[in-house]
Amino acid sequence: MYKLDETVKQEYQALQQRLQKILQVLENHSAGATSSAVMSKVEDMREFIEEELKSLGNKPRKQMHGRLLLAKGEEERFLSCCRRIQEYMEQLSLDTTLSIWKLEEQQSKEHMSSWVRRLPSSPSAWYKSSAGAELKRRECTPGTRVDVLAHLLGWAIDNSTDTVYWLNGMAGTGKTTIACSMCKELTDNGELAASFFCSRQRQECRDVNLIIPSVAYQLARFSPSFQAALSAVIEKDEDVHHKVLDEQFEALIRKPLLAVLAVGPPVPGRMVVVIDALDECENRDSTRAILNLLLDKAVDLPIKFIVSSRPEPQIREEMTNERVKSRLVLHELDTGNVQTDIKAYLQAELKPMKPPPEEAQIAALVDRAGVLFIYAATVVRYIGYGNFRNAAVRLRTLLNGSRTENTKKNEEIDHLYMMVLDAAIGDQGLEAAEQDDMRQVLYTVICAREPLTVKGLSELLQIKDVERVRAALQPLWSVLHVVGVNELVTTLHASFPDFMVDSVRSKTYHCDSDVHNQTLANHCFELIKRAQPRFNICGLESSYLPDGNVPNIEDRVAKAIPQEL
Repeated sequence: MYKLDETVKQEYQALQQRLQKILQVLENHSAGATSSAVMSKVEDMREFIEEELKSLGNKPRKQMHGRLLLAKGEEERFLSCCRRIQEYMEQLSLDTTLSIWKLEEQQSKEHMSSWVRRLPSSPSAWYKSSAGAELKRRECTPGTRVDVLAHLLGWAIDNSTDTVYWLNGMAGTGKTTIACSMCKELTDNGELAASFFCSRQRQECRDVNLIIPSVAYQLARFSPSFQAALSAVIEKDEDVHHKVLDEQFEALIRKPLLAVLAVGPPVPGRMVVVIDALDECENRDSTRAILNLLLDKAVDLPIKFIVSSRPEPQIREEMTNERVKSRLVLHELDTGNVQTDIKAYLQAELKPMKPPPEEAQIAALVDRAGVLFIYAATVVRYIGYGNFRNAAVRLRTLLNGSRTENTKKNEEIDHLYMMVLDAAIGDQGLEAAEQDDMRQVLYTVICAREPLTVKGLSELLQIKDVERVRAALQPLWSVLHVVGVNELVTTLHASFPDFMVDSVRSKTYHCDSDVHNQTLANHCFELIKRAQPRFNICGLESSYLPDGNVPNIEDRVAKAIPQEL
């Protein structure tokens, strides 16, 4: 009996000492912990151990009779305490193991993301990007283009083997607006895997070599399994996105998708990629090459591509053969249906007019628009100038303007652009110097390789007063767009530069690009003459080091070379 009592006592003391040591370890670690989660777990353990120590320290109740009964009670209390501690430690071990797994998974994802982030993602070209808002990309007015969107969505969800859909339309037929609406519908359905909106107005949006890396980057964000496969590819070849287009496509899209497909679908639903305005990319050969890749190498991939463009020769040649079975030509749609949509658009956008346009006036505008949504959009901008301050007069000017009847496809948009220019440059109340300012600014916006700011236009054209440039731009806001706080000046639509450089269409307002480019070159030489220092303008440490290896080369160029150059 005495031996049993002594044994229990020794076990009690040993357990108390072990718990005291664990408590001391916890105290030491909690002092340096910064994570709230870690501190919370340590505090829970400390409270549990203190509670058990308190339990072990309690003396047996006085009313217990007999040494045997006392010994058995103490033994049961001791075993119960041991079981509680064992259960707690098992739970703690499981929780720790799961936390480690979660941490390893997170680190693995971060490791994969670090490789994917090496790709040029070109966010300005994405649907719903801030750049897109500045460039006036928008969805269709509710209730318009319903049949077109239904047709596209039907193709996106069917099980046909066609992987490329060509949305084809001449300038101004609303391709980008439709593409934006498609992106919205696909996003709402969880099926928009990637998008790339090409544009002449931004460098990263017109470089065809950036399309595949950007699409791959977005696919990695859309599908975790694709991200893992893509990361493995990039880890083996960090510079794969600099290679020719076919190697880019094979490594960044085709190979990862096939690797994922061998195990299971990349995502539970569908994956659709939207590429808009492909004709606005600057390299025609590369544009043709990327179309060939989509048509030849995407046929067995679990992904679909919607491509919109004008019917430019380099695109039409690839897309009018038997490889492309799914296409829609916007300017060949039923005129009545298109004009119904244009009418709905005009009624919605001209609502702020007080009083609103009469039905006959809307009908006249619809008749002039034909199938060109860009005409309707330009009408809205023209009438709404100055927050609809003089809307009624501008509407009457539009409707009373004389037209020469002909059958040319650009008749209506040409007439609209001529009317805007007549009201701006042709204003008889302007001085000759003011008209010249307007022409010089307009022609420079048309011919400049990169969009210029108002200040950049002032510097390049050597118009010392920036307000003169702003004054020259203001009457042209129906066809030019001034973006953001830095006042970047761009054309409203690609159809306007086309109109301006065509002497037959723009007549007296024609921009002779050869002549004006020579003028701009002379201005640039004048700016270069004034540059200080003239030699090693960027302050490079060595002429033997390639530009790609010069630290902060972009910052140096931006600092040393004026934006207008």
